[in-house]
Amino acid sequence: MISAKTKSIDMTSGTITKKMIFFVLPLMATNLLQFMYNAADVMIAGLSSDPNAIGAVGSSGARKKPPPRS
Repeated sequence: MISAKTKSIDMTSGTITKKMIFFVLPLMATNLLQFMYNAADVMIAGLSSDPNAIGAVGSSGARKKPPPRS
């Protein structure tokens, strides 16, 4: 059998400073990586000759509106 080791941190007792820092570090690292990804995406899109390219960087997951009917 495989035994799973779990590590739990009691955030209700002791000093809060060290626990909060270790809690926030992964969140800060994730945000930094996301920022770097978006910055690289904007730089690549900036090389395009299309003026709307940079506007489309953050909306790649959004549903596009259909063109108006004429």
